[in-house]
Amino acid sequence: MRVWGALMVLAAGVAAGESWFDAVQSGKLPAVRAQLAAGAEIDARNKEGWTALHVAAKAGHAPVVKELLGAKASVSAAGPKGYLALHVAAEAGHRGVVELLLRAGAAVDAVNLLGESATDVAQVGGHAAVVEVLARRGGRSARQLLATEYKRLGSEKAAVRGGAARAIAALGPSIVAVLVRDIEAAPPDLRDGIARVVGLVGPGAGPALRNALASKDAATRAFAAETLAALGEVTPDLAIALAEQVRKDDSIAAARALARAAWRDPKLLKGSKKARAAYEEAALVLVGRKDEASLARGLYLTAALGTAIKSKDLRRAVATLARPLKKRVPRNATTPYTQHFYARYAVQAGRRGVPGSPFGRAARAKRGPRGVLAPAAAGLVWLVGNQEADGRWKAAPSDANYDLGVTALCCLALLGHPVDNPLSERDNPHATALRRGLDFLIKNQWESGEFHLRERKWSTYSHFLPIAALAEAYALSGEATYLVPVERGVKLLEEWRNPYLAWRYKKKGGENDTSLTFWAVYALRLAWFGGVLHSGPAIEGARQWADKMTDPNFGNVGYNYPGGAPMRPAGMEDKWPPEHSESMTAAGVLLRCFAGEDGRKSRMVKLGIRLIVEKPPLWNTESGRIDIYYWHLGALALAQAGAGPGRKWFESLATAAVAGQEGNGSWPAVGIWGKYGGRAYATASMVLALQAPYRYGVQ
Repeated sequence: MRVWGALMVLAAGVAAGESWFDAVQSGKLPAVRAQLAAGAEIDARNKEGWTALHVAAKAGHAPVVKELLGAKASVSAAGPKGYLALHVAAEAGHRGVVELLLRAGAAVDAVNLLGESATDVAQVGGHAAVVEVLARRGGRSARQLLATEYKRLGSEKAAVRGGAARAIAALGPSIVAVLVRDIEAAPPDLRDGIARVVGLVGPGAGPALRNALASKDAATRAFAAETLAALGEVTPDLAIALAEQVRKDDSIAAARALARAAWRDPKLLKGSKKARAAYEEAALVLVGRKDEASLARGLYLTAALGTAIKSKDLRRAVATLARPLKKRVPRNATTPYTQHFYARYAVQAGRRGVPGSPFGRAARAKRGPRGVLAPAAAGLVWLVGNQEADGRWKAAPSDANYDLGVTALCCLALLGHPVDNPLSERDNPHATALRRGLDFLIKNQWESGEFHLRERKWSTYSHFLPIAALAEAYALSGEATYLVPVERGVKLLEEWRNPYLAWRYKKKGGENDTSLTFWAVYALRLAWFGGVLHSGPAIEGARQWADKMTDPNFGNVGYNYPGGAPMRPAGMEDKWPPEHSESMTAAGVLLRCFAGEDGRKSRMVKLGIRLIVEKPPLWNTESGRIDIYYWHLGALALAQAGAGPGRKWFESLATAAVAGQEGNGSWPAVGIWGKYGGRAYATASMVLALQAPYRYGVQ
């Protein structure tokens, strides 16, 4: 009979779409069933944008609502102004329909585009019985919830901010439009909290953010651009719009967003000629300007294009700027030299890609060597469980001066979780612990920009490592909380460099060493990927230091004299023989790669890689070969140089990791530096070594 009834309706010549909504509006169940049997689209919309479930809910036709729900009508479909069927029923006061929708899984606290929950609209309509039904299912007033949670969103405590963000995100995707409207007047801490909420909402936040790009307020546009890039929501059409912002407004945020999008998803440019052309036009306009800031941004954007550079004019402009770098660094190098350095880097990136990129690690982790993910994951669990109440991780009890550096290492390990945005609570189960650690670093940055535990003596490692951790956090998340500390830290880091060369323990102390110089350059490279543009001479000077410390015949790199052995504290040489380690050779390889040398062509890089491969990891306390610091830098060097022979080395690393890992997931504080860094240092460094194959992009 249903089929016959449906055929009769169709035979009547009435438009199927119109008849469907007429049947629902009438509340006649047989007519609705006939339309369903005839193939009516359950979630089709009428001219006003409502679905059949909206129409039935507003009219209060409970039997029809029940029938539609049984046919899998969507309870989360949003109508005009973001109204869900639950909003419509609550506003009209239909208690029975509200109960049906809740039983079908409707989100009790979901909000519309006005920031109202079903409880809010029921209260406005004076429907006490509906408010009572919603309250029994945990329904709350979104207005009251936002007023409360906004205060908590700006708390100094990471756990409180996280709870507030999760409570607001539970209101559903429509809340993003409400929050974005507040960006213009929001203080920085609240703005970062809003970014965190958006991250929890995920891809559903895209429409509201794309609408915000058209805002008249520059801060709102910048927030939307960077957040879309962090979510991986930049499409070719959106890239074209962002490129227009860069070209017309000289927008730093839009340039950063474009670069993140290109590094994160190489297919973005390969699959769209229009998007690539828009990128290149924006870069060419910036490179053609005379002011230093625009030129730097243009070259930064050009490097992000990588192998996709097609414009002859752009290639010619960049190559012209890069030409002076065929010579040695001039002793009177001034600011323009920075642009020449970036230009050379952009040219090299156009040939083979940008080394050191933190983007795209989720895909790389799936292709990485076997045996590294499981022990690394267990190590992260131990780190999270052994974090102090104030967010720090403690170094060895005998040397608390290193708490700040060890905390930064632990944050770097948590940042290496194999997802594209490790600060997203949605993707990373350790995100809250990571944020607490990063907060601890920021709280210990002085007004001068220096990172330093106030009750402890100053240490260069305790300044360089926090910059690296915060820079990577900013590059991956786009959250402005981390930008200013990085900018201030990078400024000081460059000021402390010895003229024309590198770094050591004192600020411009006149001496250099390879280990600290590596960490300085590591921090600068990560800052660069976040759009914090450091000076070219700093990187080039570090590369020249590596040249100076390298034995030209064998390729081994010294700590503070050419071809020398790695550093060992006095009296420790016999127990931990330096000949078992190539930590400084690994640091030298990394300095060369980060300065733009092609690891597949550079003779010194090849020699260094051969030395590293000849000394694989081995967990044997009696042999004196445990050197987790070397294993970390060696793993990074092999990954960055794209060394095929490193496969067996990584197998040895995985074997050593399993052999030394204890049942609780940590590694004991053994090896040359264990007595200073403690168990947290050993565990974080081992995790970092295991993450190296997928952590950063290679040449």
